Amino acid sequence: MARVFISHSMKHDPGSGVVIERLLRDFDRKEIELVWDRDLLQVGDDWNDTLLTEMETCDGAIILVGASALQRPYVVLECTLLARRKWYSKKWGGNLFELLVVLVGGVKPEDLSDPAKSNLKDIQLGDYQAGTDDDLDVLVGALKPSLERLKLVFGGSGPRRQLL
Repeated sequence: MARVFISHSMKHDPGSGVVIERLLRDFDRKEIELVWDRDLLQVGDDWNDTLLTEMETCDGAIILVGASALQRPYVVLECTLLARRKWYSKKWGGNLFELLVVLVGGVKPEDLSDPAKSNLKDIQLGDYQAGTDDDLDVLVGALKPSLERLKLVFGGSGPRRQLL
């Protein structure tokens, strides 16, 4: 089963919660495991280690970028790590890692590279933009091909799963 990490700043960008609810509803969790901090963390867990481990081992990631996420240091860290995994995947790993960026709450593509608005300008997340939350039906449709590809690559008990 493909495991896809959802990076979000829902506490500060409520639109991210709406997108997460829709994704969890629309994608079969038996075939594509969408995971986010609320699935991963229990009281007393080392949240930093848990999230870093998930970002290092997931098969793909969906980054929800709202206005407050553009400036939040931990979101910048998550985006940097996930973008780097995508870069390594393209360069040396057969391009198997999927990175999808969803803009929420009115964030525009140009906001990602505007140094006055964003600390994400050097990460080039616009290269991976999958859509916005303007129309969730269109967004889900845009995400499906990439998630279906992950399901085919990482589904079942293929060789990669035997190594883990």
